[in-house]
Amino acid sequence: MFSDLHLHSTYSDGLLTPSELVNKALEGSLQYIALSDHDCLDGIEEAKRAAKGSSLMIIPAVEFSCVIENVRKEIHILGYIKEYKNKKLRSLLKYFAEARTERAKGIVNKLTALGIEIDFESVKEFAGYGTVGRPHIARAIVKTGAVKNVWQAFEQYLSEGAPAYLPKATFSVEAAISAIHNTGGLAVWAHPPMEIMRNHIEYYRSVGLDGIEAFHPLLKSRDRRKVKKIAQKNGLFVTGGSDWHSIERDGPFGSYRTKSEDISEFLEAYFRTS
Repeated sequence: MFSDLHLHSTYSDGLLTPSELVNKALEGSLQYIALSDHDCLDGIEEAKRAAKGSSLMIIPAVEFSCVIENVRKEIHILGYIKEYKNKKLRSLLKYFAEARTERAKGIVNKLTALGIEIDFESVKEFAGYGTVGRPHIARAIVKTGAVKNVWQAFEQYLSEGAPAYLPKATFSVEAAISAIHNTGGLAVWAHPPMEIMRNHIEYYRSVGLDGIEAFHPLLKSRDRRKVKKIAQKNGLFVTGGSDWHSIERDGPFGSYRTKSEDISEFLEAYFRTS
């Protein structure tokens, strides 16, 4: 049996709706999936409705963008949420969604000043009912003909250091972990950079980190073994996910998946306290 505990939908920067992701997961005979949109839980209800009556289990999740203050490095913390209707958490996420919108408007203004014929309404068409992010802006730039593809849009205009870039609002790692634990959930470090993880893992374990994403497409097998060893040494669970957004970015859905038995300790802990 296989699982994928890191998926993105149209509620953040993915190209498939939660229902479409569920259908893909059912076609691939997945056992568990986690919808883990950026700073957003709004797609969970749709995913649960789509999976109703099937054997597929939906784990509500959210991906927090965080900054390690002393080194100014961005990392991502996945929250596997129990009380996904928690009002305090949703209020916090709403604040960051509004901050993302203001950031996107600022980026569009910069692009306009650079001569790109783009407006915020055209960008919103790509976001649909989700929060506007840089991938949506990139697609809007492609539509103007200013660049050939999304990668070129990022390289020329949207990546850090590019002329239209603006930094995004972020959580502290401690705040993200606290918000996750307040729902009874589990906090996992997503696709951790090896050197940063080695330098910070003991501290984040001490403030409540529950696990590390040890199975993901960017991690080579030798590094996966190292991550699993670090997790074991620090008493942390391991999880796995594809971080799938679209076929254009990540290849066909299901081309990377995790054996459920390899993340069984995490699954048992999550459902034991549900």
